[in-house]
Amino acid sequence: MLVLHIGPHKTATTYIQNNLFRGRRDLARRGWLYPEIGAGGLPGHHDLAHNDARYIEDGTEQAAALNAVAKKAREKGQNIIFSAEGFCRWSPAQFDAFARVMETDMIDLVHVMRDPFDLFYSHWGEEVKHCLLYTSPSPRDGLLSR
Repeated sequence: MLVLHIGPHKTATTYIQNNLFRGRRDLARRGWLYPEIGAGGLPGHHDLAHNDARYIEDGTEQAAALNAVAKKAREKGQNIIFSAEGFCRWSPAQFDAFARVMETDMIDLVHVMRDPFDLFYSHWGEEVKHCLLYTSPSPRDGLLSR
């Protein structure tokens, strides 16, 4: 089984990726592989998602390495899971090419949804936290004159 976790921003994707990454040994004992390839040193597979051509085009070094990971997992009877926010921008052709490299005819997609109002509040909170948005400007703090 090949699973792609597609977690759009602000849907606990980083939390999920950190736990998958930290729990790799336990996952392996349970028949799951959370590979390092395509991660670029991060818990999620961001390099794979954002630089897909290097991984899914025939003849590239990364495509060969990805194919080797798939073959090794099959030999061990392991399922594979990849996770990245960037997968939500992939086209059907990119998923098809990925499936060819992984030598499978099926990919299980796990897409996380979040309540739109809750999502709005979360985005607003991030903007405030990073000083990208002023919450309630008033004349006395000088923000309205800018």
